[in-house]
Amino acid sequence: MKTRPKYFFEIGAFDAKFSREAKIKLPDCSFCAFEANPYNFNLFKGAVEEDGVDCIHLAIGDSAGKIKFNLQKSVNGQSVHAVRGNNSILKRVRDNVDYEEIEVPVNTIDNLFFDAVMPDESLAIWIDVEGYAHEVLSGAVKILGRTSMVFVEVESQSYWKNQRLDVDVIEFMMNNGFVPVARDFEYEGQYNLIFLKRDIFRSSIVQEELFKFFSTIKCS
Repeated sequence: MKTRPKYFFEIGAFDAKFSREAKIKLPDCSFCAFEANPYNFNLFKGAVEEDGVDCIHLAIGDSAGKIKFNLQKSVNGQSVHAVRGNNSILKRVRDNVDYEEIEVPVNTIDNLFFDAVMPDESLAIWIDVEGYAHEVLSGAVKILGRTSMVFVEVESQSYWKNQRLDVDVIEFMMNNGFVPVARDFEYEGQYNLIFLKRDIFRSSIVQEELFKFFSTIKCS
């Protein structure tokens, strides 16, 4: 990674696959994975930490304390396993889902790390929180000033009730000094965006890497 962050936070980590793989390439970077679903956390914590990534059972949002987390119990009348990647603080828009509400600890990135990350240090953030990305970012306003890159899953249509959409996340990030530089096409109405801090985006080494990447893409 050309930005070489000192810290990397994976929020909504599930099994923290990205952090575990990235740790191999960035052994000097401190990785921390946050997972709100206690079933996911208990299943994967051991393997995640064996790979050198700190694993914390905690929801990340725009407040501190306790928050209700919605575990899907059944979909269309069929029971579903509690270990899954698409449970959320929010409930889904569709009405064919039954939930178990549990209480989990919640905090903000600013509360947890602003005093720990020095002004001359840099971090990168991965956010995959099933419709709750805007709240996560709202709780990280101060630390975004020390952040070089943010990878975030967004939606252009509502998958969850009362969620903020991609346009809201993009506006928020651009107002905080970031530029959207790439996206994928994960699902209809749901995709991942990469943001770079504006001054990093303008650097020659990053511009060169972006040019190399986009020059390999062919339109079908």
